[in-house]
Amino acid sequence: MRLDRARLEQGERRGKVYSFSEVHHAALPAFAASVPYNRRLGALAEGVHLLTRFIKEPRADRDRRTGRLDFRVLESGQLLPGFLV
Repeated sequence: MRLDRARLEQGERRGKVYSFSEVHHAALPAFAASVPYNRRLGALAEGVHLLTRFIKEPRADRDRRTGRLDFRVLESGQLLPGFLV
């Protein structure tokens, strides 16, 4: 696809978890106050793969392998994608 033909579209924001880990040593100083935190590798229904965080929702009946993408301001003050589970 040529860049001049690209367009933004609202996605479904649902996806599947492929892998995750818990980070105990921040790679960047901006994340030092957040350790330990989790990282998640997953794919949205549209096929886009993302590395995000888990954001826990109070619903206990949710399947932990699926979730919904959202953007949140984290402890570092940055707006980053997170996967609601």
